[in-house]
Amino acid sequence: MTVFSVASDTTSRAGASAEPESPSSYVGPFIDKTARRSTGRRLAMRSYPSWIAGLRYRGPDGTNRGRYCRDLKVGTPLQLVPEPSNPYSKHAVAVIHQGHHLGYIPERHDWIASAIVEGHRLSCSVRKVEVEGALFRRASFVGLQVAVLY
Repeated sequence: MTVFSVASDTTSRAGASAEPESPSSYVGPFIDKTARRSTGRRLAMRSYPSWIAGLRYRGPDGTNRGRYCRDLKVGTPLQLVPEPSNPYSKHAVAVIHQGHHLGYIPERHDWIASAIVEGHRLSCSVRKVEVEGALFRRASFVGLQVAVLY
């Protein structure tokens, strides 16, 4: 298994009112021209919204994913790990935070697995966390921002 480290040098866009609020309202890539390389030169990138699928299930290590994700903050960097031997999808990409398996990138975003295999640098961070439940609070939706760095 190959683990791809996630760059945390992306910055959030100010005034992101055009950003989709749910998976069904995807409108396309966002261009972030404020990201910079460590050398100070401008870094070209395209940023796409996504989300974590499978929050209602327990992780392989027994972690309650919904309960764990309720404490994630906007901007938290995450790791993307391709799982080509996954029995359900050869394009499966796991989302990992500090060694905890949080779920998967949705099947419809299979381009992410292809981009990783092709050697593109990807950055993934939390964009939004929706929490539900009065007594047993858990995350019902975790929005992601996946950036392809050029």
